Amino acid sequence: MGVCSAIDARQKQRVRAQATSKVSASMPAVAQASLQKLQAAASKFADARAAHETDLSGTARAALSIAARTAELDLLAQDLRQYEAGKLPPALSQAQAAALDKELNVIYGKLMKKPASTYAGAVDKDGIRATQRLWLAYRDAWMNFGAVRYPSVTGETWAGLLTARRNAQLQDLLEN
Repeated sequence: MGVCSAIDARQKQRVRAQATSKVSASMPAVAQASLQKLQAAASKFADARAAHETDLSGTARAALSIAARTAELDLLAQDLRQYEAGKLPPALSQAQAAALDKELNVIYGKLMKKPASTYAGAVDKDGIRATQRLWLAYRDAWMNFGAVRYPSVTGETWAGLLTARRNAQLQDLLEN
């Protein structure tokens, strides 16, 4: 199962790389540099999600880890395609972004208070904490890239979009 997942992930990586290369070729140099930083941050975050926020206790651990990493990177590629096609995210207000950030802090706090014995498999507080730090870097890289490439979209919109996604990820960890 892990071998098949690895082959599939490599094929998807090739497709993502080709698509991103096409997209970035038309960007100004400053946007290309910002995109490279975003991709590096996304890769680190995806690695951490796969290693620290995925139940790796069963026999399908390799496949699950690969799938988690691939899903994060696919989402970035999908977003880029959508935004480059002019389908930008709907605007969020500062109050909406603040509410999502508050929700993030509440969920994260609950995760940190959760007894260690109730986490799924190899997931633990230290791994979630490390992944959260990498997510913050990823979010900041997205916000930087968004400001450079899509200046009509507010920082609150980028922050809210990414925070809402992270809230869902952390909520899943809280429930499992």
